[in-house]
Formats: sequence, C-alpha cells, structure tokens
Amino acid sequence: MPPKTPSHDNVNTVLKKAARLENNADTREQVKELIGVYAAALNVEPDNRTVLENLARNCFLMAYGYGRDVNEKTHYYVLSIQYAERALYLNQDFKARVDKGAKTWEALDVLTRNDMYALVSWYLSAGSYWKECLNGVERIINIVWARRFKKIITRMMEIDPAYLHGTPYYLWASYYSGAPSFAGGDLKKADNMFKKAIATGPMMLNFRRTRARALYTKTGNREAFVNDMKWVLSQDAHKAPLGYPLNVFIQRDARKGLSDVDRYFK
Repeated sequence: MPPKTPSHDNVNTVLKKAARLENNADTREQVKELIGVYAAALNVEPDNRTVLENLARNCFLMAYGYGRDVNEKTHYYVLSIQYAERALYLNQDFKARVDKGAKTWEALDVLTRNDMYALVSWYLSAGSYWKECLNGVERIINIVWARRFKKIITRMMEIDPAYLHGTPYYLWASYYSGAPSFAGGDLKKADNMFKKAIATGPMMLNFRRTRARALYTKTGNREAFVNDMKWVLSQDAHKAPLGYPLNVFIQRDARKGLSDVDRYFK
C-alpha cells in the first residue's frame, strides 16, 4: 500500500463530499468525478476500508455502465479488482496467506463477513471482465476462471447467503444463467436462485433487471421480462438499496430493455 500523502482535508470531510456527489451521480462524468473524490481520500488514508470499498464499487460501475470500449472497460474493471483486493488485504489472515503467494481464490477460508462487500465487487468486476473484455476463444482458454468464480460464490454462501439483501443468491443465479452448460450453467437452478434472491431482497433493482435479461430472454418469457423491467422503472432510485448511481444505471438499462423487447422475443 502507498504511504499517506499530506492533505488539508481529513477523510471524513472528503467522504461527506463524496456522499453529496453520490446522491446525484447519474452520468459518466459525475461517476468519474466521484471516483476522483474517493481517490483523493485514499491519498490521505490508504488503508481506509470504506474508501477502498467505494472505489471498487464505483470503478465497477464506470466499467459496466459507462465504459466506451474494451480498453476503457478493462482499465476500470482492473482498478475495481485492485481496490477490492486492497480491502481484502486489511484482513490480517488473508494478508499472511497472500504474502506467502496465495491467490485470492486460494485464501477464501480466512475471509469473514467484514470482507464480503469487497469480495462482491471483486467477483462482479472479474466476472464482467471475463465476459465483456475477452473474446470467445479467450474465454474458452480461460475457462479455469469459471471454477474460481464458483469457489468465491460458494464461500460467500458459507459466510452469509443473505448478505447485502441476498446478493450471494443473486450471484449464483447470474452464474447459472450466464455460464455455458459444460461450466455449470443451468436455467432451472438460475430460476430458483433468482427467486431466493428476490425473496431475501425484494427491493433490489438489479435482481429483477438481471433476471429479465439473463433468464427470461433465454426461456422466452416475454411477459415476465416486461413485468420485471416495468417494476424496476417504478421504483425510487434514491430509496432502493445499492445507492443512487447504480440504481439509476439499472433503471436506464431496464428502459432500454423494454424499448428493445422485440429484438429478444420474436
């Protein structure tokens, strides 16, 4: 970790500024500004868990929601992974294992509930990088990552399947609906896990948006697709979990999904 940098602001002051920005961050430029504010806080306190977790989350959003091309997506996904790993590194048992050469997926047994937020960001960014930034041949060559992803979700389930409104259930659902059959993809299991996730976190916008896109487009259920997307759009992005920047992107994506519905269902 880098040393602290002298600053006239303390971390709490910078975090308050970030919170004000986050309440209205619904454009690429605003999310990028938000990342810059958190990065400034990190210069003051490089081992601040809250700052590292927020950087991991917002760099993921920058890549997933606003990345303009593969290079930019790669840049922000990798940053997200690195910030998440720095947050995990604050766990002294994890640090000891990594310092001896273990990879993230080889030191999962020492992680605790306190590490879950960073682990979620790591998983989302690594999985999205694998899916969006590698071509078909590269994904096949790197299919070993599918086993690593499964190890990480399995560990999350062991720690707390209800964490972050049922996010581990959601991650399993996304895995089963997105993975090829030879890597464990299974639409019936996906459906079951989406139901468990939504029962645990009924106000999570991403659960229904992703179910519509990843499951219903494959099962051909147009009515369910439309219902899920309309439900997402009917919610208050400021009040739903995950925070305004992520929620407003999810709603924008749901609106696009509805406008493109005839492309998904013939």
